Amino acid sequence: MSHISTFKHKVSDINAFKKVCLAHGIDIKEAKQGESISGNFWKDQTARGVAKVQLSKWRYPLIICEDGSILYDNFGSQTGSMDQFGDLLQDYNIEVVKQKVDTTLWDNISIEKENGDIQMKLTIY
Repeated sequence: MSHISTFKHKVSDINAFKKVCLAHGIDIKEAKQGESISGNFWKDQTARGVAKVQLSKWRYPLIICEDGSILYDNFGSQTGSMDQFGDLLQDYNIEVVKQKVDTTLWDNISIEKENGDIQMKLTIY
């Protein structure tokens, strides 16, 4: 029985994802140009992708695939906290939106996170 799951969110900006990982103190390893990086999961299953992320309390890594999908094996949260995964993805989404906001139109961006919801407030000049 396979435990590998694919998260439907896509990592469309690997540099933004790396920035968020670094802010969280999370190790991320990228594959070299033209190569792939692998991660081992339960029962010696292997996944390959362009980056590998090892969350602090997870037994197995996250694998970021070339198409941006995320593969992971946390055995129904028994070998990894989905809260940690969710926090990482929330901050990644915030980072991507912040990069796309035209800062010449807005004076201030404030962000509130509560119960899995993100609220961004932009103050116009």
